[in-house]
Amino acid sequence: AAEAPLRRGMLNAIVAAAVLIIPCALAALAWHFQVMSEHPRIAIVESDPGRLGSSLLNLSTQVHPTILRGAIPERLRWDPHMLSVRMQTIRQVYECSSSPQFGPYFDMRRPLNELPTVMKRHNYTEAESLSTADFFARHMPPYLYYSAEIDRDLPQQLLLELTMLERSLVAIYPSHSSVNLWLGRAGVVAPCHYDGYHNAFA
Repeated sequence: AAEAPLRRGMLNAIVAAAVLIIPCALAALAWHFQVMSEHPRIAIVESDPGRLGSSLLNLSTQVHPTILRGAIPERLRWDPHMLSVRMQTIRQVYECSSSPQFGPYFDMRRPLNELPTVMKRHNYTEAESLSTADFFARHMPPYLYYSAEIDRDLPQQLLLELTMLERSLVAIYPSHSSVNLWLGRAGVVAPCHYDGYHNAFA
């Protein structure tokens, strides 16, 4: 007779726990699907250097980021040592003494620059030219960051090696495209941002 109230008590406890757990589980599941719809997983597509241009054209109608695996030739996977040997000097390096984060970028050529409420917020200045080896060798402030179109500082031989890659990268809109080179020593970052045009990062 004493076991019946005990069983009823255990059953009530199980029901009470279920009443609490099930709504929480359903809410977590709904949150998961909402996050996945707003921030979907990045797709990975197999490609090769010969199909890079056509692959980028096919992806130009997509709205989500995609990784093209195998699209860059092995010989174009540069590293600091190779660049230090083959591109010995870089110009107009950005320098920041307070933080390894560079940005947001302020462009005085933009129309909104004329508004009195628009102010420059970036925390870096332009430094003088320096050797590429010194650029990568620094492991303390000031932090250094480099950004320029590839034909500004790259020697002719490196530009020739990039010809096929460059043609592929601008395949979506050849008349309104640029191929840029960004460099930074370990630890330097640029803020995440949104561009109103397609980007392909190699």
